[in-house]
Amino acid sequence: MPELAIKAYTMPLSRYYRRILFIPTLLVLGGFVAYAIYQRKTYKSEWLTAESFEPLEFAMVVAHCLIVSGLCTTVFLNRRPEVSGNATSSLLSWFLLPIIYLGGLLLEIGESYSIHDAQPADVLLGLSATLPYIVSLIVTFIQYRRSLKAHHPRAGG
Repeated sequence: MPELAIKAYTMPLSRYYRRILFIPTLLVLGGFVAYAIYQRKTYKSEWLTAESFEPLEFAMVVAHCLIVSGLCTTVFLNRRPEVSGNATSSLLSWFLLPIIYLGGLLLEIGESYSIHDAQPADVLLGLSATLPYIVSLIVTFIQYRRSLKAHHPRAGG
């Protein structure tokens, strides 16, 4: 069992952290660009133009990506053998904070669409800002647990 403790500290969790964030962040920023292009084509106003909102929207998207990256740092709790050796603790360290935040955003998107008649482009932007991170969290957690189980069958779960 002492070998498990030594090996658990040396597992490359930064690799999983980068996987959680890199591709979804590119998709989120790509989603924002697509949204901005869509807004330019469909937004008609004499007072406020779509161009006046883009810097604020971009700042909100960047802030969202930074918030998610901060909340996902809890994956590094898996460096501790008592967390990585317990499937439930590992699951909670991987998902709890990001899913609370991303789930809250999804609920807000659903509520605004059903109650306030949000535009489909707004819903698309919200979904493109949340779903890639959720999928990435799930995929990387499965990869991590399989890797951990392959190297340490007792740590599995």
